[in-house]
Amino acid sequence: MSPQIGTIVSASEIPPAINTSWNTQNAFIPILADWGPIGQAIPITSLANAGSQIGTPAGTGNPYSSRTATCATAFDACDALFNEDGAGTETVYASRVVHGTPVAATLALGPTAALTFTAQYVGAGGNGIYIGVVNSGSAYILTIYDVNGNVLTASPSLASLAAGVAWCATTGLGTMVSSGSTLPSTATATAATGGTDNRGSVAIADVTTALAAFSPARGPGQVFAPNWTNTTLAGIWSALGAHAFASNRVALYDMDDNVSASA
Repeated sequence: MSPQIGTIVSASEIPPAINTSWNTQNAFIPILADWGPIGQAIPITSLANAGSQIGTPAGTGNPYSSRTATCATAFDACDALFNEDGAGTETVYASRVVHGTPVAATLALGPTAALTFTAQYVGAGGNGIYIGVVNSGSAYILTIYDVNGNVLTASPSLASLAAGVAWCATTGLGTMVSSGSTLPSTATATAATGGTDNRGSVAIADVTTALAAFSPARGPGQVFAPNWTNTTLAGIWSALGAHAFASNRVALYDMDDNVSASA
């Protein structure tokens, strides 16, 4: 039969279906990490991105140089996800789990705390930031290193404390405040100290708080907690399930520890 000749007009009160932009490959994971913001979803789109987002600041291009003992489990989970998806179309949203009142690492540069550095984020990651000073008399240069001595960034010649404060704000590594009017003295690279997130005392309520950073507006996906089983943190299954139910996501539960294969 030959096709009908002419124009066919169809009218309907039901609008045509449209394709949604949701990606169900996305993952949502509460994590332990030494670095990164608190109370927000941290988008990770590649392994290199994971190194810079949740690992200790490192001055090399190798993302594994940012992998610390704290973030290793979350880092390896990201590694597996990105390697299993050859298309690289998923995003991992991470949310740091901390306890109590976390603290950012600090470092006072002499004399008399001419400049005091505070790490950008709370936690032990800031303890791996080192700062060296070269003072020429009328100006100074600040160099920030990682824990292995690699240069993260270096300032131009700075002629005032205010210039150091302004420069540090551009690094993404921390902030500085000035005290007095004397330029900082020449000093070898010295570590910031005092950074902690009290992760040793993490409770189920802390994980629930971290899960709240994953707004339902970010769409569907899988939510899981690579750092904990229901044995190591009782209630984790319930927390993941409640979040999944409220956010139209799928919760993936890790097994209890030491469960026998036959059982």
